[in-house]
Amino acid sequence: LKHLVKDTVWVIHHEAPDRKGQDEPARAEKAGSYSDPITRFLLALYTEMDYDDAQRELQSCEQVCKGDYFLAGHWAEFQENARLLVFESYCRIHQCINIEMLASKLNMQPEEAELWIVKLIQNAKLDARIDSEKCRVVMTKAPPNVYQQVIEKTKNLAFRSTMLVSNLEKGEKKDGN
Repeated sequence: LKHLVKDTVWVIHHEAPDRKGQDEPARAEKAGSYSDPITRFLLALYTEMDYDDAQRELQSCEQVCKGDYFLAGHWAEFQENARLLVFESYCRIHQCINIEMLASKLNMQPEEAELWIVKLIQNAKLDARIDSEKCRVVMTKAPPNVYQQVIEKTKNLAFRSTMLVSNLEKGEKKDGN
């Protein structure tokens, strides 16, 4: 059973481009039902936001993947997706990121990390620019989507309408009595 859980976690991590549902393995591990480097990596990344622990677990994941018959040939893809997860998670929190520090979090050399980030920017997976003078990545904020703005503005409309009707009815009862 534990191999099935490990393989399921790997598939979720490897195959889910939209990253939805990846905290489920972390919830299962946190509940104490199963623990291995892959689930601990996701737990450190999504629940604890501990990037140092996530990096240590990612190094342990290499041993697990290379030692597993079904996962052995997919370590490079797993590592690339894991790095992308760490990077996306880190970028949600920070606006300016030192490339050397980021390279250490991704278990890469600074030059390798900079090239990797350039490729992400070119492939439009990242809305950022590289400040070469200060050796950092500067995240740019995308203008809000018009659709999202409409959703945000109308989110409480039903509640406010109900409250307005309720207050009007209370006012009518007071005037009528």
